[in-house]
Amino acid sequence: MLAVEQEEGGDGSESALSFLVRATIPEGTNTNAVELSGLSFGAGTVGFSVYRGTTPVQLLRIASGQAVANTFTDTGLASGLVPPPDANYDHANFYWRMELQPEVAATVHTATTAGNETLSMATNAFRGATVRIHKGKGQGQERTIAANDGTTLAISGHWDIEPDATSLFVVADPSWRFGAMGRTAPVEFDVPNRPGATVHVSGRAANVNDKECSYAVSPLTRWTIGGAGGNLDAGVPGMPIWFRAPC
Repeated sequence: MLAVEQEEGGDGSESALSFLVRATIPEGTNTNAVELSGLSFGAGTVGFSVYRGTTPVQLLRIASGQAVANTFTDTGLASGLVPPPDANYDHANFYWRMELQPEVAATVHTATTAGNETLSMATNAFRGATVRIHKGKGQGQERTIAANDGTTLAISGHWDIEPDATSLFVVADPSWRFGAMGRTAPVEFDVPNRPGATVHVSGRAANVNDKECSYAVSPLTRWTIGGAGGNLDAGVPGMPIWFRAPC
């Protein structure tokens, strides 16, 4: 799906989506382009933005600040984490969770499993945690881990779309922790200072009654913690030294 919105004035204000079109890309190719033609805008428009997604409720911005023109070509532009304007938006809630198993390719996969032969996980160490298909086929799916051996995770239920060798998966905490809410950027909150660890951040739009949009269509990003700005616990403390105070 491709959608266009217009910037109505020099102050950066944006209209609702002007229109939505469906484009089908042939399978087995990666050099396609989609051209939107016959674009028209209202008086006073200074630019426009374009969004793309798999459904009308899963659109993310691929271009902004485009000069007014009657055509636009999407050559496979990378999408950001910016959704279209929402008239019901009041604020955003942000949540975080820690990643327990780094990103790895699903070289082992069935309708109910995902794994990799190079892993050496402790048996059932991740039982109850969450496995997420982070990239590739089946991207965005999450399932609870029912059991695991050294190389393979068995999930509760089944995948809607079975992953394949192009799929990358991660293991994360089973629950989210609330971080902060805000109406404008930036929004700041604290997470454990663990150098090299990865944290997942989920931002969810909410209305004035704090009713949030679906987690499944909300942006999720991974961030590797650098460990700067504080004293770090680098390991096990040394042997204690005992001494006798003078009498």
